[in-house]
Formats: sequence, C-alpha cells, structure tokens
Amino acid sequence: MKKIFLFLVLALFSMSIWAQHTVYCEIMQFNPAGLGASVISVDFGNKGADELVDENGKKIKFNSSIDVLRYMEKRGWNVVSAFSVIHDPGISKAVPVVHYLMKKIVSDYSEIMNGIHTKKATTQQKQKKTLGDDGYFN
Repeated sequence: MKKIFLFLVLALFSMSIWAQHTVYCEIMQFNPAGLGASVISVDFGNKGADELVDENGKKIKFNSSIDVLRYMEKRGWNVVSAFSVIHDPGISKAVPVVHYLMKKIVSDYSEIMNGIHTKKATTQQKQKKTLGDDGYFN
C-alpha cells in the first residue's frame, strides 16, 4: 500500500513539474494613410492593443510583416493563422487590416513577455515609484 501511495505522489509531482500552458497573442498590421510604413500593434489579451518598443521604450520600426513575425519567432512565438479584414471607420476610406494569431508554449505564465517590451508596460514601469533606502520615493 505504501508503494502505491508513493508512486501516486511521485506521479502527481512529476506532472506538475512538466505542466505547460499554451498562450496566444494577436498581431495587427494596417496602413491608415495608404502610404509609407504600416502600423503594427500587438494584443496579448491583458491590456488591449499595444505597440512593441525596445528596452529604452523607443518604438520598434518593422520593414514588413515578415520582419515582425521573425521578431516574434525569435522570442518563441509561432503563427497559428492569418487573415485579413477591411475596417471601414465610416469617416475615411476603408483600411485593410491583417491579423496574425500566434501561440507560445510556456511552463509558467511569467514567460509570456520574455524578450518583449510594450509601450504600455514600459510607461507603467517608468511611472511606478519605489521607496528607496533613504525613505524617499525614487
């Protein structure tokens, strides 16, 4: 009986160690002016659409949709599907919007944003004040 109990405990423990989660994000590409570079926004499902920025908070400029897909692939994301829709705001001309659904397998949800910085998250980090050793906010 002890052997069976020990086996079950070890089996449950090993399953929790290897637990993996599939997470998704959506990349949207559109060109509202019809000329020049496209606008790229990304949605991780937590704070709405956002812009990709570098470590310093500067917006990353992508040369093409393949460029942004390559950027995400280097950070562990894979394309699941792609589709295009026409967005008609009613006050100007209709704009085609290309959507890329991407997924990533993580062992912990904290890994979702590894290597990725967004404008909203960077702005929040800059605004977050911490209490220093001297008792003043930094």
